[in-house]
Amino acid sequence: SEAIMPCIYLDDYFREYLQGRPAEDIAGDVVLTYFDNKDRIDMSMIGDCSFEDMKEKIFLKLVNRKMNGKLLEQMPHVDDGDFAIIFACLVEHEKSLVSSIRIDNQVAAKWNTDAEELLSIAMENTVRLFPPRVFEMNCENLFRLFKHEELGDNLTDIFEQDTSETDNTEKTGKEDENDPPRLYVLTNRYMINGAGCLTYEGLLERIYRKLGSGFYIIPSSVHEVLILPDDPRFDEDSLKSMVNDVNTTVVSDMEILSYEVYHYPGYEFVPSRAIA
Repeated sequence: SEAIMPCIYLDDYFREYLQGRPAEDIAGDVVLTYFDNKDRIDMSMIGDCSFEDMKEKIFLKLVNRKMNGKLLEQMPHVDDGDFAIIFACLVEHEKSLVSSIRIDNQVAAKWNTDAEELLSIAMENTVRLFPPRVFEMNCENLFRLFKHEELGDNLTDIFEQDTSETDNTEKTGKEDENDPPRLYVLTNRYMINGAGCLTYEGLLERIYRKLGSGFYIIPSSVHEVLILPDDPRFDEDSLKSMVNDVNTTVVSDMEILSYEVYHYPGYEFVPSRAIA
């Protein structure tokens, strides 16, 4: 049988540690969270359910293809350049606890399904289960990003902004050299596995139209990507160097999405490239 464990995000606990909370207290909370939830999910929650029963809970995750080679051998997936899409079933979601079960080859065979069918289902479900959010980076938003906090009503998505707020930039498409660069975060409402938003149909085009310019896609982690509108102060090589530094010093191996930088127009998720 396969052991399924709850996924406990430690960002909140780490922040509390930096604020002076004893490590022993934090460890105790983590242990309690584990034992409170370890019996709430198991393989039977998928294995004993029919494909039809679980269809609406299937969603996708975007991961680094090369760094997850062994994992990808064990499950249906879709390759897209540096990325790979894997599939899971959502069991439960709370602020610091996401319960999901990956769909491996064994489950896919039992359900008589494959990566192509799972992709079609997941691309529709994921938008509904994990709605996209695009917001401008500032100190408050950066703090929420690191904590993987759910985005509340007081955080304005760029699609909810008054168009007049960005009219000047949209008309000129240029930045003043003395102004700090505009930087946006693309993720989902829960800030968990938010890089999957890159696969949402038409979303990058909507961002392009809203910003009024092309933009670089900086893959900061599996949980989010950064959007940098075209700016003569930055080029692809300098941005790639930044991504490499961040991946080496900040992002854990499990959360690295890519060492590349992408540009839109130019990059587009094309699932027909490689169905595995």
